[in-house]
Amino acid sequence: MIGKVNAIIKMNQPRKLKVELWDVDVLVDDKIETKNINESGTFEFLFSTTDTGEFNPELQLRIFDEDGKELYRSPINNSINSVEINNVTGFREDTTVDFGLIEI
Repeated sequence: MIGKVNAIIKMNQPRKLKVELWDVDVLVDDKIETKNINESGTFEFLFSTTDTGEFNPELQLRIFDEDGKELYRSPINNSINSVEINNVTGFREDTTVDFGLIEI
């Protein structure tokens, strides 16, 4: 299954930030991907849930400044399990997890 994660970052002052998508687990959290945030504050992650080793990963966004200081950690979202199989094609549909507007 393909998962899609997005949000909009509203910055109080323009700066270089990066956002990381994590799969949060009891023992060890797994980083899925990292992206730079563009001037508009938008970004999108596309990933295969098989890369996480789970059908229902617990997803979290972490935002860092250019020095690596963590500025934000989102609540955990596990709504990606709401995937339905298309009756015609038999394929699982993409699932989008929208973390909404995040102000930094």
